[in-house]
Amino acid sequence: MSDFLTDWFKWFEKGIEGLDQSSKEKIFSECGQNCVKRGVAQMYKRFYRESGRNLDQFFLDLSKNGYGKGYIVEPGKKYEMSFSSCSCELHKQGYVNSDCICECSRQSIIYVMKSIKPDTEIEIEKITTILSGDKECRFRINLNT
Repeated sequence: MSDFLTDWFKWFEKGIEGLDQSSKEKIFSECGQNCVKRGVAQMYKRFYRESGRNLDQFFLDLSKNGYGKGYIVEPGKKYEMSFSSCSCELHKQGYVNSDCICECSRQSIIYVMKSIKPDTEIEIEKITTILSGDKECRFRINLNT
């Protein structure tokens, strides 16, 4: 990795951290959507079909499907997803080490959930992240039907 790219991403992180939430959402929505369109979105759609299009079952099955863990907080309304490792390629390659990039993950989850439940208002809350020093990344999914 070049010194310039290492420095550039440090500047990028610093700039992102200074933005308000709305600006972060605008920047990372495109990133999040395109990242999951590379395969993860199709995998989650398949998991949803295999669960009989039942969200409670979908979240229960996530753990056995091997891509994150799912939890039912309130059946039909509130769920959580957790990941034991960071799957961000920018982090894996050493470019980004701040949880400012985790807005991309939040946007990815929004995209996936809207693709499987298009007529549902969805809110995603970032609870913990590995890049902020937690042992896992955890997101809460609130559905307003």
